[in-house]
Amino acid sequence: VSSIVGVFRRFEILSWIPDISQLNTFSFGLIAIFLTILVPMKVLEKKGNEKLKISAMLTSLALFFIITIPTIDGDAGTIAFVMDKIGTGGMLTSVVTAIFTAWIFNVASNHSLFKKDTVMPDMVVSWMDALVPVTITLVIGLIIMNIGFDLPLFIRGLFAPIATFGQTWI
Repeated sequence: VSSIVGVFRRFEILSWIPDISQLNTFSFGLIAIFLTILVPMKVLEKKGNEKLKISAMLTSLALFFIITIPTIDGDAGTIAFVMDKIGTGGMLTSVVTAIFTAWIFNVASNHSLFKKDTVMPDMVVSWMDALVPVTITLVIGLIIMNIGFDLPLFIRGLFAPIATFGQTWI
């Protein structure tokens, strides 16, 4: 919608139309973030793993933000993301990180740190069982970030031939 309005605004007679380019930024521009949350939710629902679903969704989002290698300014207290990595350009990265997170949580759901007949409260058992996959997932993400591996760039490079073919007139 915003691109059509942008075309109309180029005509002087229609220059009064307001600029709604931010509509694109806050809809399709955030699609990778939406996918990062929704993919693990659906995967864990399909696997019948309801108890770790919310933890997986939030961990997937945290992993995605780590993987996109943001610029962190500790003095100013700011964090900056490249919109290309969290918008439509980051969709493949978000799907990869979401599937990886869902896989870690599915594997972890089959194991527990406690026996079935433990005297520990259910809340503590659930919390500890969720803490292990969260830690594993985020540590892997931090390792990837600290070695400087640009996963979004790598994934884009893998799919570049397909994207190039899709943009031809054949």
